[in-house]
Amino acid sequence: MSKTDVVRYLRCPYAFWLVDSGQLSSAKLLSPFEEQLAQDGVSFERGIFAAAPPIAMPPGGEAELFSEDHTLLDVRTFRSPRLRLIGRPDGLVTASGSLQPIEIKSHRLLKHSDCIELAFYWLLLSDIRTYGAAGPMGWVFLRAEDGSFTRQPAALTPPVLAETEALIKAVRDARRYGVEPVICRCTVCRGIRRTVLALCSFLTFIR
Repeated sequence: MSKTDVVRYLRCPYAFWLVDSGQLSSAKLLSPFEEQLAQDGVSFERGIFAAAPPIAMPPGGEAELFSEDHTLLDVRTFRSPRLRLIGRPDGLVTASGSLQPIEIKSHRLLKHSDCIELAFYWLLLSDIRTYGAAGPMGWVFLRAEDGSFTRQPAALTPPVLAETEALIKAVRDARRYGVEPVICRCTVCRGIRRTVLALCSFLTFIR
């Protein structure tokens, strides 16, 4: 399971299920305006990647690199067979092995969904983390008014971690049992509003 699965489920469980089960194209998830915002975000992220100074791999390889203190961007994909998770954070603050994930966002204020994404990566990295005295945390690079970025720490509190774990379970349950429609204002549900309303009415009737 990836972070994208969790974020899509968080946005709308029913829309996630329609796409994940092959009943709807993922291209239908975003409106043209939302798609443009997503493209702007990608461009913002690439600009930060391009400006980051390169860091040479030490003789001890990745393990030594992660045990030092660096801010790494554009990192590799990580997998946790134990948790059955996969993902690629935008970067890592290695912090002597604490491995604090980074997310780059083109908006200016920290969102709850940003913390959920960071919590997903915190869980994903748990098997290779060698030091955690600082407590669960991550970083969000947010767009500043001048077009540059600011670094904002995000404490990953027990409620945020618990919510993320619950979302991971919910995604797995959705894939096993499906998802009932609800009245929702997301792009998908607005686009098929009559169908959603009819399904909701039918489910209410049979109960």
